[in-house]
Amino acid sequence: GYSEGAFTGASKGGKVGLFELAHKGTLFLDEIGEMPIVLQAKLLRVLQEKEVRKIGAANVIPVDVRIISAANCNIMDRVKSGKFRLDLFYRISLLSLQIPSLRERKDDIGILFRYFVEQYCKHHKQYVPTISQAAIEALEQFYWPGNIRELRNAAERLAILHTSKEVGVMGIEQLDIGSTSLYTESASPSFPPKLRQDRALPDEELYAEFVASGLTREAFAKKMGMSRTTLWRKFSTFEKQE
Repeated sequence: GYSEGAFTGASKGGKVGLFELAHKGTLFLDEIGEMPIVLQAKLLRVLQEKEVRKIGAANVIPVDVRIISAANCNIMDRVKSGKFRLDLFYRISLLSLQIPSLRERKDDIGILFRYFVEQYCKHHKQYVPTISQAAIEALEQFYWPGNIRELRNAAERLAILHTSKEVGVMGIEQLDIGSTSLYTESASPSFPPKLRQDRALPDEELYAEFVASGLTREAFAKKMGMSRTTLWRKFSTFEKQE
């Protein structure tokens, strides 16, 4: 915050700072691991002295604030490299909670993805599609270096681009998840043919995806990792009905 007249363009009456606003409450500091060393020293002083001084003010303001902070990096590694103050680390690490990365809790992927798709479909005024279990299993094969943010982006992309009432494996592949340099060869998001075949999609869903793909039988069979004979046998029932 700052006091009135603290600098050119300062608002009349000054401005209340975040710590002053959070007095007797909680202040959340996100990505604290990226905080510059200079600001870390100022934060440490506020936490120790429990008071702040506005820009241009002569008096200090007592504050009583609970701090919750979050980081997406290993803070101790930052301490060892000299990018984070050890005294500040001990000051804020009274209680630490480590949330596993998305790839370490695959059971959450389907729940979160379906939730995000529903929310974004409503936001974009789109029909909410049914997402097959095979599609969820496909999502679980990705590395997700961007964690929840990356999953949310994929869900919004699907909400905007989907054209069918049900989304299967091909619908997930068309999202191009992982088409960035963040993926290493050892964590490739692509689906090997055997993996597609092992999923054993229901024949009806497989046929629907074939029709939607616009591919020839030969191209579709190659994409799904199965022989043309197997594909013909799976499709024969539906083609007779037509």
